[in-house]
Amino acid sequence: MEVDDEDLADLVSQSSSESDQQNPDDTTTYSDEESSNSEPSSLPSVNQEQSERTNVDRTGDPFCTICFDTWENGDHRLCVLKCGHIFGYCCIFRWLTGEGKTCPSCKAPSSVQNIRFLYLKKLIVTDYTELGRLKEELRKIKEEQRELEVEHSRVICRENALKQRAHELKKYAECLTKALEQSQPTAEFNARVTANLYLDKSIELCCNGGCRVLDYCRSDNALVASIASVNPLFPGFGVRKIDVETYKRTAYIALHSKAIRDVRVHSEMPRLLSVSLDKTAKVSDTTTDSVVTYHCDSPLWSCSWDNGDSNYLYVGTNQGSVKKLDIRQFTLPVATMETPGDKCPVLAIVSIPPNSNEALPNGGLITCKLNSVWLFEGGSQHASYSLPLEGPFTYMIYDFNTQQFLVSSRPNSRCSYSRHYLCRLHNTPSGLSCLTSQTVRGSTVQTYLSRSSFVTYNSNQFVAAYQESEQNFCLWDVNTARKVCSAVTRDPIFDICNVKTSNSNFVVSLTEKKIMFHKFA
Repeated sequence: MEVDDEDLADLVSQSSSESDQQNPDDTTTYSDEESSNSEPSSLPSVNQEQSERTNVDRTGDPFCTICFDTWENGDHRLCVLKCGHIFGYCCIFRWLTGEGKTCPSCKAPSSVQNIRFLYLKKLIVTDYTELGRLKEELRKIKEEQRELEVEHSRVICRENALKQRAHELKKYAECLTKALEQSQPTAEFNARVTANLYLDKSIELCCNGGCRVLDYCRSDNALVASIASVNPLFPGFGVRKIDVETYKRTAYIALHSKAIRDVRVHSEMPRLLSVSLDKTAKVSDTTTDSVVTYHCDSPLWSCSWDNGDSNYLYVGTNQGSVKKLDIRQFTLPVATMETPGDKCPVLAIVSIPPNSNEALPNGGLITCKLNSVWLFEGGSQHASYSLPLEGPFTYMIYDFNTQQFLVSSRPNSRCSYSRHYLCRLHNTPSGLSCLTSQTVRGSTVQTYLSRSSFVTYNSNQFVAAYQESEQNFCLWDVNTARKVCSAVTRDPIFDICNVKTSNSNFVVSLTEKKIMFHKFA
């Protein structure tokens, strides 16, 4: 028989009320068969002692909280006060007849008259501490289970996304494989390509620095380099012409009040296009020295002639937009091409005329920004496509003979060296994109926006780029991405240009103060 706190309290209350009704001044005990009065100090009968002995043996291991001894028959028998606390009879009797007039456990007022004997078959003390601890552990386990279920759902979502990405990459790899099979080098390219460069001439253009960009004018057989003015009476920036045959500096054309970021010579007409940080674009006639100026609302970083119509040109701003201008009406742009969410400066612009590239039958525009490369399809809508290349970028150039374009990038957190991507445009089910046929490994350090270039020698094509970590510029074979040769330079190179004449083939490089002519040995 199990007795909890409520049953014990009822039992004590019932026993106390019955005893108070019969003799409130005496301590009375009750058994299951008798209801007679007896003195608290008197011992029970023999049958009663046998029953109590059996009952005490069945109580487990209880003990008196006064003497900390186990229950016994006789004087140390089981008894309870009206507050419900259980003691040995002799211990609580001695306590209450002495100085103590309260319960030893709860300090409730008590006296000898409040002592009641208990006759139990078995006494079980219920402790809910372990139950509470187990319930708390169960709550924590359930909470951990919910967190694991949430994490499991997230893992499943990530797994599905990775599977989709892997499927897309597999298709992209198949396209790359087909493109490589189509452009498999022939036996003549399998032979080891060699070339050597040596410095033929170095010319100082500006003692105070200020040189930045370079271009070649075929009609005049001259190079055009941007420099800072050397005349203190006419400060600003302009271009200096250098005759390729004689290595002599010729005319200087003053153009802008701030640094020039890009210059482009028209391939068929005597026109020079320049853009500057002074927010202007200027078209100069090299025969009449007339200049037409376009004023923009932000600094300009790049420019290009429209290769389909000589009356149009493009300028790239430091806000990420590309403006198409008509030199016959140079006040407002004809069109403005922007990419949402990308406001980085435009580093380079390439105009592709119609029917010159299989992927762009209507022509288009490729723009290289600091962090992205974009393709704009020709037509009235100018649909834009982001090309899958990893930046940050430094420059881009296009070769119309091979329909390849070269994109150079700096080292980043994922790649510790600069890269030069050789790419081709192609159509995909989702739109226009590009395939990378080769990736040239470049310098491990690149703090300057140095421009790379294509170089052709003996029917072989190379990539030319400045290696800042090695202080030289190198040539790599476009078919194998293998380094072919290098030329040492002590000064950082900002621009590289390949110049081919009837007598010579140069690789021209521009530093902050001088221009250098390298020839093939």
